Amino acid sequence: GDGTNGDFFYWGWSVLPWEQRQGSDFCSRWGGGEHYTFGVTELIRLCEATRTEAILIVNYGMGILKAYYDLEAAGDKRTKKEIAVQQAANWVEFMNAAAPARKDPAYPDAYRPQYSLQKLPEGYFSWLRASLGFPKPVGVTYWGIGNELYIFHGQGKTVSQMLGEKPQEL
Repeated sequence: GDGTNGDFFYWGWSVLPWEQRQGSDFCSRWGGGEHYTFGVTELIRLCEATRTEAILIVNYGMGILKAYYDLEAAGDKRTKKEIAVQQAANWVEFMNAAAPARKDPAYPDAYRPQYSLQKLPEGYFSWLRASLGFPKPVGVTYWGIGNELYIFHGQGKTVSQMLGEKPQEL
């Protein structure tokens, strides 16, 4: 995602086969909902084809939208901030870590998008990338953390307010 859309992008949903990718009726400032027609695997292929490097924005500002993951229904007691941080760490592993030679028995049998929000055994996300046809690390060097976290977004609150934090002086 770019700009504001970077705060609504859930990479774990975008690695599913295209026909299984979930749309969202959350409206961005550009109107309409979101659908991952261009996801992480397409980005990797584009970078390989053009011999370029991606610059990625990790979702931080919005934490997680209920349309994608309902914390209450899942019995998840973490804060949106904790989920955002875990999702970012998992994405860095997916993109940059060397994949294990074989599947660890501790890894889940089948991938589910909400795994991208959870702490799983080390190497799982790099193994997932390799299982999707990308055995070598992508090597993303530049990562942005959210988009314009200092301003009001969508719900009339600052990111700090949405995450339940007290404002801090810069």
